[in-house]
Amino acid sequence: MDLQATPFRPSGRTVIVGCSATKFPGIDFPVQAGLLYTGSFFQLCHAAAAYLTPLDRILVLSARYGLVSLDQTIEPYDLKLGQPGSITADQVRAQAARRGLLDGEEIVVLAGGAYAEIARGVWPHAHFPLGGCRGIGEQRARLAALVNERRWRGTFQLPASMWARLTPDEQAAYWLQADPPSTSPIGTCPGGGADVEELLDASNEEIRERAATLEPAEYPGVGAFPQPVYLSGVDNPALRDAAAEDWRLGLMVQPGNATAGSIGAYYWYAADNGCYAQGDRFQPAAWLRWVAGLPRDPCLFVVAPDVWGDAQATLLRAGPWLDRVRLLGFPVALVAQDGLEACRDRIPWDRFDCLMVGGTDPWRASPAVPQLVHEALQRGKWAHWGRVNSWERVKWAASIGFDSVDGTYLRYGPDVNLPRLLGWVDALSGGVQLALPA
Repeated sequence: MDLQATPFRPSGRTVIVGCSATKFPGIDFPVQAGLLYTGSFFQLCHAAAAYLTPLDRILVLSARYGLVSLDQTIEPYDLKLGQPGSITADQVRAQAARRGLLDGEEIVVLAGGAYAEIARGVWPHAHFPLGGCRGIGEQRARLAALVNERRWRGTFQLPASMWARLTPDEQAAYWLQADPPSTSPIGTCPGGGADVEELLDASNEEIRERAATLEPAEYPGVGAFPQPVYLSGVDNPALRDAAAEDWRLGLMVQPGNATAGSIGAYYWYAADNGCYAQGDRFQPAAWLRWVAGLPRDPCLFVVAPDVWGDAQATLLRAGPWLDRVRLLGFPVALVAQDGLEACRDRIPWDRFDCLMVGGTDPWRASPAVPQLVHEALQRGKWAHWGRVNSWERVKWAASIGFDSVDGTYLRYGPDVNLPRLLGWVDALSGGVQLALPA
């Protein structure tokens, strides 16, 4: 069967993905299946599956639980197929029957080895795109080819900035396959767009009352991106050329530098606050005026003022500005600093859109960070990790489930380091560049 030539049918195709032995690190509590499995092969299968059917039509074949949806909450486990207590073909067949997946459904299985054998016993006539592969290398290559020949289907609407980059033929194809492009940026806070001077003049009580009517920022759902977006804190012509055709690269801008002038060259950008660089010279009113002059499309988030290494001081400093940023029409990020896990009951989850992990290096490497990120993702927040300037940190960020990272790796030796950076993002996608998720 030629899957690339098959018309998209949102309600008629279910994709089964084998689970992963590598799982979200540092947790011993229930988590959504789409966040639990973090192995690179699972991520590539997941990405391919999302090109074939909507996220709610993807099921994970778990060695412990059998068929589970991406948003189903399950306990972490350490079990392989064939071991005592693992799922059997008869149990999976019973689960499939309860889901109505035995009669008349189109089933595609993206799995190898024992997982494919169990699936074949349940669905003898299913499609197995990885069948006949001689090893993991061929399986990865086949998945990459499948991903690169299709656009993301039905996970979220295409932002206007991306729509403008498509050729007429690509636009026509997208109209045939998914919803029309969104007229709003991907991260826009509906109901925003207030005048900055009016926001500065208003009292905090007035601001809170107005912000209570805002809807959350519109981000993709769990598992929508196959890997984190890398936001560079350094802008140069070579990076702009690479970013022009690569959705995995974006820009991190901040007050006092000229990078904001290059926003249009990137698919994404985010805006830092400059607190650390400016120190005692930081003026929040001047910063908010600067934010008001930035384009809302395609801004992933604006970072609220923070205090490095101090969660309690950050909560106090950010408080008056979270709502003001959202009332301007931008999604806002709260920076997680050292000790945030000790004041969980004070985290204003309903007043920000992105959790950005900052803090000292020892705290960033502590078990508290994966737990906070997990909670943020469960609540539908964007998760971002700052100061990522090595391959080890990029890999760790991907394994945790961060949606984006930023760093200044290209500040020194950009001619040498840009190919290395591009190699990192390629390695996360199995050695290939995945197509832009629409």
